[in-house]
Amino acid sequence: VTGGSDKVVLSAQLDQIISYECFDPTVDFQVTVSINRWIGSPTNDPVNPDFVFDLQYPPVVSKTYTITGLSGTGVLPMIETVFTSTIDQPPPAYYWYILEVQFDVTGDLVIDTAEFNLRSLSAQVVKQ
Repeated sequence: VTGGSDKVVLSAQLDQIISYECFDPTVDFQVTVSINRWIGSPTNDPVNPDFVFDLQYPPVVSKTYTITGLSGTGVLPMIETVFTSTIDQPPPAYYWYILEVQFDVTGDLVIDTAEFNLRSLSAQVVKQ
């Protein structure tokens, strides 16, 4: 992003299937899918020039799914997340956008697998 009026148009999709083992009678569980913006800064290393990235808060966009009353062992129905034409207008800088997943559990639950099937992220800078 090089100008103050530049916009970033983001679209993403993620299909995930989660299997679990629950060791409490009932457990509540949240899955949050987000597009996060990371800002890049040069390392100033003359031998190995590169960038380091720092996460910026809050996420550009996110969706949270709450599943309650889990027990035993099982597989959740497919969770389909779609973000379409989300517009971000950060100040000029070097950015990296990442589609990220966070699991939050209340109780004794183990996630055995988190299978990500269809997944994509598209970012386009629109100059104004």
